[in-house]
Amino acid sequence: MSSSSIQTVTYEFRGTERVSVGRIPRVTRLLALAHRVDGMIRSGEIRDWAEAARLAGVTRARMAQIAKLLLLAPKFQEGLLNLSNVTRGPDPVTERALRAAAAQVDWRSQKMPRLERSFSPGSPESGSKPVCPLQPILIT
Repeated sequence: MSSSSIQTVTYEFRGTERVSVGRIPRVTRLLALAHRVDGMIRSGEIRDWAEAARLAGVTRARMAQIAKLLLLAPKFQEGLLNLSNVTRGPDPVTERALRAAAAQVDWRSQKMPRLERSFSPGSPESGSKPVCPLQPILIT
């Protein structure tokens, strides 16, 4: 996916300036895409994941990576879909970081990956607040 596909959510209120509320994390959008494609396959709109890859303009391998997000435990998926919007800086968690968890067949053995990047532009000692806090995802 190209950088032009990243969308920023903004709200405009009468008599005020436009307020940017950030962008939806990429992993959230990828998981939503996986659910949408899965639904299209189940309904017969498209034949399979290979056709979805052709329609989306990505390789079959990349579409397989996106599809594997559906193998995450439901509580894990819920947490990813409920991530806060990113107002600045990198996303708190990436699809790549979730690959090992998705490879675990038993949902109880899936673990939240360590965050690949720090949230705040400053150092932890600076006392700056996180830009995009990640709620812990617990699998019971």
